Amino acid sequence: QTPAILGLAGANVGTYRQQLEAILPFSASRVETDAEIALEGAVGPSDGAMAILGTGTAYMARKAGKSRAIGGWGFQVGDQGSGARIGRDLLEQTLLAYDGIRPASPLTAAMLAVFRNNPEDVVEFTTNAKPGDFGGFAPKVFDHAAKGDLVANWILDKAVADVEASLGALDLAGNAPLCLLGGLAPLYAPRLSARYQALLKPALDDALGGAVQMAVRIFARGSEVAQ
Repeated sequence: QTPAILGLAGANVGTYRQQLEAILPFSASRVETDAEIALEGAVGPSDGAMAILGTGTAYMARKAGKSRAIGGWGFQVGDQGSGARIGRDLLEQTLLAYDGIRPASPLTAAMLAVFRNNPEDVVEFTTNAKPGDFGGFAPKVFDHAAKGDLVANWILDKAVADVEASLGALDLAGNAPLCLLGGLAPLYAPRLSARYQALLKPALDDALGGAVQMAVRIFARGSEVAQ
């Protein structure tokens, strides 16, 4: 039989990791989080860090061979700076602008138009919306921010601050590479402060490549020990 490594979201919750490893039909099984294999793909076995910036957010760094993860707690209580949070903030600002509590802008007007200029439709949408549904509005925020929209830039300034707070908590080494992954990565990169832009490097490989590299490193080492 063949050994296998799986990178799965939620593998860090409860005893899911141990339960899965016990029932998988492989000669040896190792379940890692999706962030762990993404980090392996991005920077290889060396020190470095990665940020997944998409519908959700997650961060991981390896320093002196030890890995540390931040975030990945989900939309309800986490995912600050994510596409889902940006989209949710846009809907919130749209309703605040409609009520005259916060300034309106071309972005809030365009967003309300999506819902037939009916705030009740906005509320109805949010009742059953999933993180990906909120995240679908994030590119609109980046597009309007590039045109100088005040509301869009307020939302993104807040999102960038959240992302940089997480990066700061990783305590990155001075010369270690930082890789941004996920659909929003190229949109965030030019908005980061000079400190983090100086660390940015392209990922060496994707998460699938990271899983393969990790499997070769771990199981090949195990075979050598067995011999």
